[in-house]
Amino acid sequence: MDASQEAWLLLRGFAALLVVIVIAFITLRFGLPWLMRYRAASRPRTLQVDEFLPLDRNHRLYVVRWDRTHLLIATSPDRVQVLHTRADPGSASFEHTLEEVGRASNQGADKA
Repeated sequence: MDASQEAWLLLRGFAALLVVIVIAFITLRFGLPWLMRYRAASRPRTLQVDEFLPLDRNHRLYVVRWDRTHLLIATSPDRVQVLHTRADPGSASFEHTLEEVGRASNQGADKA
């Protein structure tokens, strides 16, 4: 095999490698984000964090929606506790739910 044939084979190899790299770049740059959006849009989300309120550095309150149920959840470094559950909630805001839970806990403390 002479030098011109070797150069031609080497050039064809680099051209094939360049084509593969360009196709991989186009697929990852444009195809993958589209696929992720398409898959996310095709599945309905049944679990979603609607709102959260940091109480201090380690404690937070979350309003979590799961199907048609809203949960008020308190978290700390060592545990998670469900404070309130409401099935098929209306248009109550996060603050309104916190006020209801506060009133219920105050009434329970007054009775004790």
